[in-house]
Amino acid sequence: MELFSEIYGIYYDIVTKILQKQCITKKEMNEMAQKYGFDESPLQMLPKLLDKTSWRLLTEKQQHYSSKLQKSPSMPLTMLEKQFLKAVLSEKRCWLFLEEEDKKRLELLLKEVSPLFRNDMFHFFDQYQDGDDFEDIAYQKRFRCIHQAMKSKHIVIIKYFGGHRREKRILHKGNFLPLKWEYSQKDDKFRLYCMKIEQSGKTNTMVLNMGRIVSVEWTSEKIDSHVEIQKILYSRRAKIPIVLKITPERNAIERFLVEFSTYEKESEYDEQTGICTVRLWYMKNDETEVLIKILGFGPVLKVLSPPFFVRQIKQRINRQMELMAKQTPSLYPYKIREE
Repeated sequence: MELFSEIYGIYYDIVTKILQKQCITKKEMNEMAQKYGFDESPLQMLPKLLDKTSWRLLTEKQQHYSSKLQKSPSMPLTMLEKQFLKAVLSEKRCWLFLEEEDKKRLELLLKEVSPLFRNDMFHFFDQYQDGDDFEDIAYQKRFRCIHQAMKSKHIVIIKYFGGHRREKRILHKGNFLPLKWEYSQKDDKFRLYCMKIEQSGKTNTMVLNMGRIVSVEWTSEKIDSHVEIQKILYSRRAKIPIVLKITPERNAIERFLVEFSTYEKESEYDEQTGICTVRLWYMKNDETEVLIKILGFGPVLKVLSPPFFVRQIKQRINRQMELMAKQTPSLYPYKIREE
């Protein structure tokens, strides 16, 4: 039983799923081991499961297998897991994905459990203060309606405000197929990747700020065909990646990888110099946000390419230096040349 060295480890989970099946084939077991385990999991687990003298958990009949256990195995939560769950349930964003009845049931089940941590233990010093109002009941209903449509592939009618300036925002309306959520830690806002469906049948991929959506109306129309979300998102990705060099000072490499953990990237680390070279891909509509994030790292990070992005970096730095020079001219006499 050497594979069962970790309590509640991945092998326990895979075997539990296999034993919960009333009837399963060798091919299906192999697929489950590949899906939920590692590349080598089928090679390590299946011989043990199928060997009649090893684990002896399965009964074979006409190349089909069933569990020898009288009851279906379950995985009870540990106290640490319950404490973590209690802490997560106190997070206001959590209730966007749960109905009120689910909230009451979970609170009752975890009534005697103390949370692992409290939200007031964390302070986000680099987060904007105008984030979405996650506790607004109307916001929660709109979010859940869109989320349900996302799972069932139903088309919804969305009314939303467009435009950058608040005084010039225009109310728009259209039929949309929700595709994917994206949460911005810095903005504290949700964005919705969706496909707008015109009356002519033409489609267009859009990104809507959840805070600007004012109403969501459910429709009976459903898209049964497979929608390749990654392909759609790939079409919105910048064609040329940003190439950066990060020095190890101030724990910059680790901070950068955490900050851009949700972005597609390739990293190369030079052990002799301690410098990390990163190729970073981003969505076109996120260019300004990425630019601001990169500038926040200061001198420990250098942008090498593409040229148009380097120019934007220089323009931003020069603009900041000009503003500071107005206050103390003698300290900021220089300007970065924009090539």
